[in-house]
Amino acid sequence: MSKYDYEFKKKVVEAYFQGEGGYRHLALQFGISGHGVVRIWLKQVAALGFDSLRKRARHAGYTIQFKLDVINY
Repeated sequence: MSKYDYEFKKKVVEAYFQGEGGYRHLALQFGISGHGVVRIWLKQVAALGFDSLRKRARHAGYTIQFKLDVINY
């Protein structure tokens, strides 16, 4: 599970775009662990848009049987 949800990230990025403060100020204002996190979100949005802040689906993983088949190949 992600530490920050999409709506929270979007709110922080929009606050930056509205001129409410820099990386450090917004990190303190919103209780974010480090200003680098805010910087990363801003770079993502600038390059890929707001949808890039959404949680991505993860690979479900391989079944035990598949792993055994690979080992025994």
